[in-house]
Amino acid sequence: MDLLSFCWLSLKFLLACSIKSTVLLALAWLTAIFLRSRSAALRHRIWASGIVASLALPVFMFLLPAWQAAPLRGTPALSSMPMMETKTSLDSLPAMIINARLDSPLSGKLAGIVVVVWMLGFIAVALRVDIQRRLNA
Repeated sequence: MDLLSFCWLSLKFLLACSIKSTVLLALAWLTAIFLRSRSAALRHRIWASGIVASLALPVFMFLLPAWQAAPLRGTPALSSMPMMETKTSLDSLPAMIINARLDSPLSGKLAGIVVVVWMLGFIAVALRVDIQRRLNA
């Protein structure tokens, strides 16, 4: 893997993470607005859930397979496997190809190292927050 393709994959990953995190935090914000008349503890829990979900998002993007769907006819297949045509009475119904890739965009040792470093940082921050919460209680 050369430097240019690595940079391109990293940029795609960071862009996908930032878009998904923005959507998660926007949903938390809208939920907090709708729950304005409820207790502050509930709104805090909503915000904390949104932040924790956005922090866990990169790990889930590495560990879970990618899911892509395309219409069966009219677009090229997403996988390199040839498609077998079947003649059934259901040909007129719209069908979908679900291509769940089992390989991550950055497979290999680098992806594992990044996940381990991120998890260690996440655990360190979570422990620090928990210790501060217990000291202030």
